[in-house]
Amino acid sequence: MRRTLAAAALGLLIAGPAFADDDCDRDNQSQMAMNQCAGVDAAKADAALNTVYKQLAAKLDGKEKTALRDAQRAWITFRDKECEYRTVENEGGSIRPMELAACAREMTEARTKALAHDLACASDDKSCGK
Repeated sequence: MRRTLAAAALGLLIAGPAFADDDCDRDNQSQMAMNQCAGVDAAKADAALNTVYKQLAAKLDGKEKTALRDAQRAWITFRDKECEYRTVENEGGSIRPMELAACAREMTEARTKALAHDLACASDDKSCGK
């Protein structure tokens, strides 16, 4: 049950910013404020990933596009489970939402970089490899 709640919390943090940038008070050192800001950062990383993903998908067709979609779905599941694993020691603690969001941001930024590389390769440079 706790893992389901943690996954749901991570999904909420990543799905979209619950707080606009101006609602993120980075000077406020309360755990709640830090959790909120971490959620905003994760949502920004997710938005950047979605942009690159859509650009790449637009350049692909058929089996490649389906393979990308399936890989992305599997990667999202992996990211969520990996972040649960990385933060399990603080399960139930007030810092865990911040840790989940920071983990998701870090992994999402790495995935964005990988897909951006693939996007560059999908353009005209067939020598870059995947």
